[in-house]
Amino acid sequence: MTCPLNKCKQSSNLPCNAYLDSLVQDFRLTQIVNMDEETYQKRVRPLVYNYFNKRQLLQRNAAIALGNLNEPSSVNDLELSIQNEAEMVRAYSAWALGQIGGKTPVKETCASAVNSADWNTQKGSESGPSKSWSRHCLKKNLHGL
Repeated sequence: MTCPLNKCKQSSNLPCNAYLDSLVQDFRLTQIVNMDEETYQKRVRPLVYNYFNKRQLLQRNAAIALGNLNEPSSVNDLELSIQNEAEMVRAYSAWALGQIGGKTPVKETCASAVNSADWNTQKGSESGPSKSWSRHCLKKNLHGL
């Protein structure tokens, strides 16, 4: 899958760039969705500067892309990312699993995310609309599985 802005470059006959080739492993969607903070700070942040100033934004986009690709091979990575500390990443990972969907383990994983203790115990301003939307997204995916 290629970003529409990069299609011209991908179809042109450019020489290989050894530096970019060395970075490929860090930018696989399945790597990004479960990337730890240390890897993000050392390997990714210097390249993306402030475009993605938080690792969770990049992880959310990776989860969305994996869901849109609809590749069953990414289920294990998405199931792992359902345990991410960021609710946004958990919600979009559940959405992606729902897109790939239909498997019992996916349903159980989404159910686990919906019932996770940290969502049920946080109160006050931290449990604003985004948290309720995230739970709604997870529950909707559960219903469809």
